[in-house]
Amino acid sequence: TAAFTVLPAVIRDYSAKHPDNRIRILDVHANEVLQAVQGGEAEFGLTLSGAEAPETEVEPLFEDPFVLACHRDHPLAQRRQVRWAELESHRVITVGRLSGNRALLDFGLPGNLPRQRWTYEVQHSFSTGLALALAGIGVIAVPELALTGQRDARLVSRPLVEPKLTRTLAVIRRKGVTLSPAAQEFLAMLKKRWAGP
Repeated sequence: TAAFTVLPAVIRDYSAKHPDNRIRILDVHANEVLQAVQGGEAEFGLTLSGAEAPETEVEPLFEDPFVLACHRDHPLAQRRQVRWAELESHRVITVGRLSGNRALLDFGLPGNLPRQRWTYEVQHSFSTGLALALAGIGVIAVPELALTGQRDARLVSRPLVEPKLTRTLAVIRRKGVTLSPAAQEFLAMLKKRWAGP
């Protein structure tokens, strides 16, 4: 979601200023982001807070709440907000276990809630899950940021409550390693752009 929603505009602005600089984007799962930073393949990574190790430093950027996305004809679309427990009686779409978001959904909710059962699982991208929800075959809990740029009026979102579950998007980098001047400038532009998503 970070690569899809924020990076294109930052890359456009950075490239206009530095047209000869090259940028490599590793759009991978949270654990792979951590490995790329630890191994020096990437100078910094954008990932979920929690995907870190002792040799990395983490700088939180912002909180991104989970919302319910569904077709506008779905019964839950008529609600102003939806409680997590209410999902138990509906067909739920989820992301695969390699996703850092899946860990938040599996372990971030209190134990007194019914275990979230899913009917459909997509492996990597919320966009596939949103397409299934748009087809009317289920509902999906997604970070609000995943809906950025979604223009189809048939897909609606509702706040998920009791509890309100959020994820923290953060920058990670290796401790004690100074970023290159190019990476420092790119990261500064990224943080400025992300100051108010």
